[in-house]
Amino acid sequence: MSETWKVWVEAATILGAEPAAKVKCPICGQADLDVHDEPISSVPERRWERYLTCPRCGARNVMLMRDPKG
Repeated sequence: MSETWKVWVEAATILGAEPAAKVKCPICGQADLDVHDEPISSVPERRWERYLTCPRCGARNVMLMRDPKG
């Protein structure tokens, strides 16, 4: 497991629980990640994609989120 992947996982864990948290970009470390949610309407249970994007260097990652209540 690469160090970059580990840092992205840490960021995703924090932002998965609290999307308003301030988390530095795992790539450049200079800016806080922006968080944007997009609903997925093609699945019956409530799911969405959470986009994590750095406004400085453009790094990004996507998380699949699921409502624990279904």
